[in-house]
Amino acid sequence: MTLVGSVFLTVSIVSGLILIWLMIKPKKRIGFENCKKIYTDIKAKKILTVKERPMYYDLVKACPSNLIVLCQVSFNSMITTRNIARRNEFNRAACDYCLCDKDFNPVLVLELDDRSHLYHKERDIKRDTLLNSAGIPVIRFTERPSISELKKAIRNAI
Repeated sequence: MTLVGSVFLTVSIVSGLILIWLMIKPKKRIGFENCKKIYTDIKAKKILTVKERPMYYDLVKACPSNLIVLCQVSFNSMITTRNIARRNEFNRAACDYCLCDKDFNPVLVLELDDRSHLYHKERDIKRDTLLNSAGIPVIRFTERPSISELKKAIRNAI
């Protein structure tokens, strides 16, 4: 056998062995334990603030039985547009509470505005306008309403 033939045979055998090894070696799976090692800086947090939690429970009590109470719903889940520039206006926004019908169509959005909203009035007006344009009314509260106030506000809005 010539030198070229020997080199070709050796390269072919080595390549074949590497290919077989790649096919039979155990696949590394990325599961929870691996993610935990990779993203050690990520922590879970509460979905609602201390002030938002009691209102959620009050809303559940005040809500008509034909509606569902959701919290921290992204605008992308409620409204859409083909206009990319318009979508960028709401793609990271979320509402405090959304009342949906049994088919999960948004019926009403409720916001509990804390002090931070004093500095974001224009942003809030823009968000309300976006939701209203899609036929979703918005009710804003500056303090936690009573259950009877919630019932009345919901009844008047829908």
